[in-house]
Amino acid sequence: MACVGSVVAIAAAWTLGAPAADIHNGLLGYNAVLVAMALGGVFVVLTRWSFGYAVAGAVVSTCLTATMTAFFSPFGGHTLTWPFVLTTLVFVAAIPSFPGLRRT
Repeated sequence: MACVGSVVAIAAAWTLGAPAADIHNGLLGYNAVLVAMALGGVFVVLTRWSFGYAVAGAVVSTCLTATMTAFFSPFGGHTLTWPFVLTTLVFVAAIPSFPGLRRT
């Protein structure tokens, strides 16, 4: 799931038009890797549905990373793992809404 999260993050960051140096350095992919692992077997039983759910979470995490980085940049702040925490929290809370997903 870590590799899947990384590939998804690279594709999402490239689609968002992120600078190539940021993509190469993994600045937009770190949180997506963590989200993919969390939703793809740690907090959710791994099935076809949860695999897609983990991919969606990785995309959301990449977008949230870019958004939070832009927000914190003028203040000199750092995004760190907030996108991972927020995305995982929301996606785990939403599991009961999807009949194809089960918590571990």
